Amino acid sequence: GLYMTLTRLLWLVASVLLAFSCREPYQYSLGTETTIPERELDSSVESNIESEEYSDLKWSSLSTRLIRLTAPQYIKRVHNAFGDQVQLTSKLPKDLVIEGSIALGTSKSVSTDRDVEQLALAAEELAASISSNLSLISSLHPCLSELDSDYTSLSPSPQERAAWFSCLSSVTESAAQRLWGRELDLKEWEQTYRIIGRGLDLLKSPQEALTFALSWLLQSPHFLYRVEGYERDSMRPTSTTLAERLSYFFHDSPPDSQLLSADDLHHYEGWTREVDRLLDSPQLERGIRSIFNDLWALWRLDRLHLNKDPELFEHLSAQIGASAKEETLMSVWDSAEAQRPLSTLFTQRRAYIDRSLAAVYQLPAPSREGFDWARISEDSQRVGILGQLSFLALNAHPTSTSSTLRGFFVLDKLLCVPPPPPPSGVDTSIPEPTPDRPTLRDRLESHLSEPSCAGCHRPMDMIGLTFEGFDSLAQERQEERGVALDLSGELLGDTVYGPVELAEKIADDPRLASCLTRRLFRYGRALHETAEERVLMERLASELKHEGELSIKSLLRAIALSEGFHGPYAEQG
Repeated sequence: GLYMTLTRLLWLVASVLLAFSCREPYQYSLGTETTIPERELDSSVESNIESEEYSDLKWSSLSTRLIRLTAPQYIKRVHNAFGDQVQLTSKLPKDLVIEGSIALGTSKSVSTDRDVEQLALAAEELAASISSNLSLISSLHPCLSELDSDYTSLSPSPQERAAWFSCLSSVTESAAQRLWGRELDLKEWEQTYRIIGRGLDLLKSPQEALTFALSWLLQSPHFLYRVEGYERDSMRPTSTTLAERLSYFFHDSPPDSQLLSADDLHHYEGWTREVDRLLDSPQLERGIRSIFNDLWALWRLDRLHLNKDPELFEHLSAQIGASAKEETLMSVWDSAEAQRPLSTLFTQRRAYIDRSLAAVYQLPAPSREGFDWARISEDSQRVGILGQLSFLALNAHPTSTSSTLRGFFVLDKLLCVPPPPPPSGVDTSIPEPTPDRPTLRDRLESHLSEPSCAGCHRPMDMIGLTFEGFDSLAQERQEERGVALDLSGELLGDTVYGPVELAEKIADDPRLASCLTRRLFRYGRALHETAEERVLMERLASELKHEGELSIKSLLRAIALSEGFHGPYAEQG
């Protein structure tokens, strides 16, 4: 029908824009004092540094590109425009995941026919809900109360049609500005008027015509995507692009009116003022939670209870995944808010728990309902975020532990030095337990002694084996199948024993800060960094660590102020 025809045309336009988006070089100087670990650079960057041609390094800028809203961002954008009373029951398309990150998938997402259908159904449901709420419609424009004609059932005369056309056009224009976060240009105004006119001609009532127009707004690429554009006469992003980039990075939501109306975002002083304002906002907590939910793929915890064996784990419940996610995100936020050093995330001996987590951790429940902080004994192997259920249970199998998954998380997500993929044709399966090989360490001997396996497996498994004191649901244990556990391991060649010593090593590893900086940049820009941008991120992390200011907030601020995130600053005139 008409809805689906319009929808497919809109998605065709979006696909064309995506196809022509590309990265273009942009040059600016960093200076010559940065020391970069060779392992992080490709040969072209290394040769530039060695020959001191730093001023010739090229940094990426972007031509027009589209960043698709995630499902939570979609809902938040609707609520920002119309309030929390507008609810959606229809399912939205699943977000694309790239390398465990939904943020990276937002700039690579390609919509299927099923996605288009789901977005159309969601738009129609929301549009009908909004158009039936007369107080909400009146808040968009007061013209509805000034008309004597019937809003819900009408075959208008030419005079009435003209009055309804004027009113509904004003309502739709106001709705578009709220949903799209900006003023409409002349062509968009004309298109809005055509949609209203078409709706009045084809449908039975003004309410149905408005529903049709609102559905169109909700299916437009201007709503479904963040459109990153650049000024024609410079390499600078538009002010709207900068406002959205910063707001979604810090708050995971559309920019507020103050940020949208700021007229000096291209200047360092004006941009710094807005960066600091958003960092001090209460909305920062939501933004930091969204960041680490994505960086560590904590959204997978929503289905944790479906991925564990309920007969094996007596404390398994439908709530336990959500509780585990809350503990980790609250730990991160607490550290960020207090501006504690990044290292304390890995070495603190306290847990943020409710009754379900208290049972797993074998701690007294801090309260009858809800969460509270609890102290962890110095005798326990549970320390920091790597002692939390979120990490230990997600990186394990339904019934058994996995040294490979746990070790890979540390190398990939925390230190950014993932092992190479296994050669094709290599058998990666682990033998089943036997009386002479009862523990995981025993069964891994074949991988660790076989040269074709050891290159990939040893770096991961020798980290993961230090966590064998925790089962697949993060419960502490001393033995496996009656055999005392050996918790010795290695962190990239350094000998460690147990998760406490490992956590201390990770907390002091310089790769931790550089890796987190790089991943924060990827999240904020929804793309992989270039080799040159990697140099910049290394430098930012190194400078903050040297100055003793290495915290989550300081990293966010440094990234947002960098030219790699903002683009070239305008010179003050």
